[in-house]
Amino acid sequence: MSRRHVLALALACASCTAVNVRTDHKPEVNFAAFKTYAMSPGTVVGLNGLPPGPREQQVMDDVTAALHTTLAEKGLTEQPASPDLLVTFVAGARQRTELEAAPPPIYATWGVSPWDTSAWWGPAYQTFWSTTYTEGTLVIDLSDAKTHQIIWRSYATTQLGNKIDSKLIQTAVQKSFEHFPPQ
Repeated sequence: MSRRHVLALALACASCTAVNVRTDHKPEVNFAAFKTYAMSPGTVVGLNGLPPGPREQQVMDDVTAALHTTLAEKGLTEQPASPDLLVTFVAGARQRTELEAAPPPIYATWGVSPWDTSAWWGPAYQTFWSTTYTEGTLVIDLSDAKTHQIIWRSYATTQLGNKIDSKLIQTAVQKSFEHFPPQ
């Protein structure tokens, strides 16, 4: 395989980072009644809880822009004076380490029949390896502006590379609102 093909494959894999999303909502709420929203300030937590820096400010700006775009696509209008919904978010990242193990093979003595109970069966050694990566999390909350109760929440996670780009953030926000309003 040529260097060009390897580079193209690497770029394709980097752009298709899986974003896992879970949502929850109050089933008794009529989401069709909500037409306007206001953004409450979001929060971006630095890597492993460190104080935010310029990178975190860029993430905050990107998440806010993605939310405005996606909410407009869903038919909601920004109205800070008297909104139906309050929208806020928390974004952060942390180092994760996963341990994986290869199952041990089972060995038996050679040449012994299956009916011979003198055979020795037992597990062999087990191999472990670890993978450390940065996991990004984005939690989006929609609250009823009248009651201030959270009525809808999205929880998105993804494995981050060295650079968090606005396209990844836009993808996470769009996937979060994929099934909004809930049926």
